[in-house]
Amino acid sequence: MSKMRIIEVVNNWPPEIFLDRHISALNDYWTRVTVISKQVSKSYASQASVGSGSINRSLAMPNFDHMSNLGKILSLRYLINRWYLKDTIRNSVVLGFVKSLQPDLIHFHDAGLALTMSWVARKLEIPYSLSIRGSDIHIHPHLQDGNIDRLKQVLQNAAGVHSVSDALWSNAVDICSLENYSKHQKTIYTTVPIFQAPPKVQYHSYELLKFISVGRLHWIKGYVRLMFAFRSLLDSGVNASLTIIGDGPARDEIVYWINALNLSSSIKLLGKLPYQEFCDMVINSDGFIQSSVAEGFSNATAEAMALGVPVFATDVGGTSEIVQDGVNGFLLDPFKPETWWEKLVLVKDARLMESVGQAGWKTAGEFFCAERHAREFADFYEKALHG
Repeated sequence: MSKMRIIEVVNNWPPEIFLDRHISALNDYWTRVTVISKQVSKSYASQASVGSGSINRSLAMPNFDHMSNLGKILSLRYLINRWYLKDTIRNSVVLGFVKSLQPDLIHFHDAGLALTMSWVARKLEIPYSLSIRGSDIHIHPHLQDGNIDRLKQVLQNAAGVHSVSDALWSNAVDICSLENYSKHQKTIYTTVPIFQAPPKVQYHSYELLKFISVGRLHWIKGYVRLMFAFRSLLDSGVNASLTIIGDGPARDEIVYWINALNLSSSIKLLGKLPYQEFCDMVINSDGFIQSSVAEGFSNATAEAMALGVPVFATDVGGTSEIVQDGVNGFLLDPFKPETWWEKLVLVKDARLMESVGQAGWKTAGEFFCAERHAREFADFYEKALHG
């Protein structure tokens, strides 16, 4: 077990399921990290597509503005060191709280957190590292109005940067002009539960091909394009259904296109599901579709591969770093959704699907197992702190 004292900062508690798994992996295979959440909100957590059932614990960061009078009085224990009184009381409470944990390193779990909170590490003269995961590079507003310079500074001042794929790091380098970046950077893929043996292949009659997709209903997931692609599949004479697990702001738009394209009898929106129900539905499908416009690397794609289900995923972000077309999955041209049906129809080939599904399961065991994830993060933190 490591003697390093690591603080990991997350946006919310309960966390998204991939962060819950990350924390569990570190606890099981390396060391127990201290997790600080910026806020505690069940409504925030409800936006996830799949429930996490979190068993990990977090310390809530003190927010002086939102405390009761008693809470404010109790929080003053963090102001014992007069040095903090050079700052506002609100900031001093946060600084005192973090210092009381005596961290050697602070890790922010996305670029947005690092942008808004790296000042804590700077004031306390504690090194920090951060993760970039996808949306924090692709779509968040801090990439607008000149804030790219702020992001560049945060990356350059970090002791280390973790990315969920090589492609995403390359994207960050281009956005922030980091060609001469000299600090520690490491790609570490997500971790998902791995079956001890590949699930038995379900041989369906193929009177009805069953597809499934999982993700937040957001424009970046490309579901409207998937509607048109699925219409092409049906028009080719294939009898198929599609189930989408997840919810989000694009739901009304997706419902509109389902009706406009006469797909209401073929496509179902199920909303958020508990993890075990999600697994059961994926295993009983013929293929998993990831239709995203942009990704770091899709957690849902990793989960489907770990369940031995053939994946059909757009060639965006780090997808092609893991998925080899026709070997352990299928790559879809993100710019030509009208051609996707030509690969989706391959689920009729039972032998091919068995081969691809088992190859995907082996790939998942190699890249997404918890032990490897923890080992690589241990190496990342060691180099960030001592490199």
